[in-house]
Amino acid sequence: MAAASTLKQSVKRALQVPVLNAPLRLLRPFAPLLPHYLKIRLPIVGRVKLRRGLPKPVTLLSDGRDPITSRLYWMGVDGYEGPTLRVFLKLLDGCRCFIDAGANVGVFALVAAVENPKRKVHAFEPVPRIRERLERNAAANAASNVRADARALGKESGTATLYVPREPSPLSASLREDFQLGNEPVAVSVTTLDAYAAEQRLPKIDLLKLDTEGTEPDVLIGGDETIYRDRPPILVEVLPKQTEMKMQHWTEKKKYVRYQIMDPLDNAGQILAPRATFTNHATFENPNWLLLPSERVREIEALIEA
Repeated sequence: MAAASTLKQSVKRALQVPVLNAPLRLLRPFAPLLPHYLKIRLPIVGRVKLRRGLPKPVTLLSDGRDPITSRLYWMGVDGYEGPTLRVFLKLLDGCRCFIDAGANVGVFALVAAVENPKRKVHAFEPVPRIRERLERNAAANAASNVRADARALGKESGTATLYVPREPSPLSASLREDFQLGNEPVAVSVTTLDAYAAEQRLPKIDLLKLDTEGTEPDVLIGGDETIYRDRPPILVEVLPKQTEMKMQHWTEKKKYVRYQIMDPLDNAGQILAPRATFTNHATFENPNWLLLPSERVREIEALIEA
């Protein structure tokens, strides 16, 4: 067992060497025929240009250790949160200011920035090695309208410990110590959405996306005044048995309507499933939700269905 694991790691590292990785690109025309387990494991090194399904091409850079970019290379835009990205593209209509909390390498931030160079995109990524990739990707797209911020968003401003998985490209860093075991503690600065909006003099936030691994309710609490002022649509990750009850309380108190984002193939052709509660619906397979201010439901539903 140990020998097999060692062999797999050796092969993986070898395929991250540029000269050995380059021949893998010959397989891309045959990607639909490749088994799924290969497409989520085969690394890609170098420049990846995403075109199909996007209003404008977006470039991502990979050193072979970025699973998000590799999945997008082999599977296209459906390789990483495809249904959520489709909803997101609809919400960009009329969006002048987008906040991406937990931006990782910047897929959503860059799609927004490239689609409209006049749009202001504020991307928060407190994991240093991931933020560096975000910044390189922004530079590769000449996206000067992306502002990458090293702070985490939270309930209060100050400093905190971020618990980061011990891997080259962590996807689940969290301010919650109990979120995942065996993580590396990293000291980070924290600001609130309200404080940031005041600091940057943001006249209005048109769209908010939260993927902060279990601290999404805290981010919303820290943005209470700004969200009350702007009433933006919110894309948010809700993990089962993690934040369901807090999110339920927040949406009821703030009069936001809940929609679970689904693969249309699993939901009678519909990408949004209205939900009265998060409980019994939040899943790891479909963790992303769209929250709409109750007074804007018809407006935004029409936009998404168009």
